[in-house]
Amino acid sequence: MSSLPTTKEILGEHLYCAIEALQPQHAERLTGMLLELDNEEIIQMLQYDDLLKKRLQVAMEVLQREESKNKDLLGEKLYSRTEELEPVMCAKITGMLLEMDSYSIQQLLLSQDALQSAVSKAKEALLHEQSRDTSREDFTRNKQTLGEQLYQVIERDYPKHAAKLTGMLLELGQEELVHLLNNKDLMQSRVKIALDVIEQECPGR
Repeated sequence: MSSLPTTKEILGEHLYCAIEALQPQHAERLTGMLLELDNEEIIQMLQYDDLLKKRLQVAMEVLQREESKNKDLLGEKLYSRTEELEPVMCAKITGMLLEMDSYSIQQLLLSQDALQSAVSKAKEALLHEQSRDTSREDFTRNKQTLGEQLYQVIERDYPKHAAKLTGMLLELGQEELVHLLNNKDLMQSRVKIALDVIEQECPGR
């Protein structure tokens, strides 16, 4: 015959339900912490929401301090394990993985396969980001080079408006700019259109 639940166990069930509605992610740990209080105070917390919220705030502060200490320790272990799998990018990957909660990090440290998978995904994300950064840098460099070449061509015939005309034509795509630089007639046509716009905006100049 199973024994009847104790008062503490019954209060624990009610307390867990109340805490889960406010702090679902940490409900189990917070319930355990608050169950250390005497039964009378637990009953009061269940009766008065403000008191429960106040006790939860204090408990959360304690929990966050513990989390911070645990994260530091886990971070050292995670870096060491990540370095074995990916020595070049281990610092950045460790930083990414430390965005996870402590429990998830602990699970990674317990499973080599899970850690390998997480490191691979983080590395893939980093390489993708680096590729995008490189593409943006290349685009900027190419546009600047084309701008310089375009300015030199325009300046020969339209020195007064060379800067303005170059800026307007640089709004075009890179492929079209390259085409302009290789096609004198098309260049003259585009410049004339841009020049007409300038003269309409600033007649007599």
